[in-house]
Amino acid sequence: MINKKYILFVCWHNSWRSQMAEVYFNTYNKNPNLEAFSAWTGLKWDWKINPKIIELLKSKWIDILNQDKKYFPKILTDEMVKWAHKVYTMWCMDWCMIWNRKADFDFKLNDPACEDINVEELWGEFEEKIKIILK
Repeated sequence: MINKKYILFVCWHNSWRSQMAEVYFNTYNKNPNLEAFSAWTGLKWDWKINPKIIELLKSKWIDILNQDKKYFPKILTDEMVKWAHKVYTMWCMDWCMIWNRKADFDFKLNDPACEDINVEELWGEFEEKIKIILK
């Protein structure tokens, strides 16, 4: 029996970047033994996915509101970190440790909640990086 492995995407708010990563990974992943989740680690938590990201994903033929899996912001827990096969952060720099575990890769994507960022440009940067993980 093959055990399922979990990929964890982490960012401060879990309403933009890590949600895009989770949804994109789960939509295009061809390996049934891998599944992605996302969570937040910051002091400010958004209680819903940002509407700009919902619209962006719809324009890419990904409708996260009408999928079997319910996508919503989640608080990072010890359990998530323990069962994660790989941990990816969205912008953590060198100081970011996730519950005494260094991220396997940091996307280094600016936070659209803190800056005026074109979501299409963010998507382009993001898509290049996530495709590498999917290989």
